[in-house]
Amino acid sequence: MRRLTRDHVGRLDLGALERELDLAVTPAIVIANAGEVNAGDSDPIPEIADLCKGRRTWLHVDRAFGLFARPAPVTRL
Repeated sequence: MRRLTRDHVGRLDLGALERELDLAVTPAIVIANAGEVNAGDSDPIPEIADLCKGRRTWLHVDRAFGLFARPAPVTRL
């Protein structure tokens, strides 16, 4: 398991991900977040998907946090 660097609002560092995927010798799983808990921003999912494409990599996009925010009037969309 690798924990990669993030930018100032918590989005995954694409350069760090690309470097790790280039070094991977076994299949990899990348977990991207659609709605970061603290800042509310999302990882750059289309760019992450492009980096995963053509590699032995599975991309999982997690957006489970929205379930908890939905009932609250202040966060309801």
